[in-house]
Amino acid sequence: MSQVFINTYNYDLEKAKQLLAEAGYPNGFEMTLHASKGRYLQDGEVAELIVGMLAQVGIKVNLEFSEWSTFVELRNANENKEAYLLGLGNSMYDGAYSLDRFHTERFVDHTDYSNAEVDALLEQSRTNMDSATREKQLQDIQKIVAEDVPYVTLYLEKINTGVSDAINFTVTSDEMLYVPSITRK
Repeated sequence: MSQVFINTYNYDLEKAKQLLAEAGYPNGFEMTLHASKGRYLQDGEVAELIVGMLAQVGIKVNLEFSEWSTFVELRNANENKEAYLLGLGNSMYDGAYSLDRFHTERFVDHTDYSNAEVDALLEQSRTNMDSATREKQLQDIQKIVAEDVPYVTLYLEKINTGVSDAINFTVTSDEMLYVPSITRK
């Protein structure tokens, strides 16, 4: 599947200030960002970076860290305030699996994103056995979502794995551990 998000959003401080002013916030505003600490690689540092970047356009961010289980409870109960930092993955390697989060019913009370065309394309792609037309459907979803921006995608994180020299193990890109393939040297 092609990467339709590349160069879609570029860092532009002046444009951000302009958009805030057009939205009625010429002096910025105050908000809360919830984030876990210790779940993802440098997640605390990433959250603090976001706070600093938003401050540059006048948005004051109150950063609230919590450990992962508390964060999940807060998010699942819809008790987060304005925003939260969450990592999403796709260890199944299926395009529809990573795009399913844009279905109207997937993140009710989280992003509340709804687009009938996206829903229809997702539903069609679930049963489409022709790989070429299914790929086109999934690419069309990406284009629509890139335009709609239901949430901000910050970066793609690669998995980091450490393996002892005493172990035979080849890291797989699907983030799965196939225990029978792990042996002692």
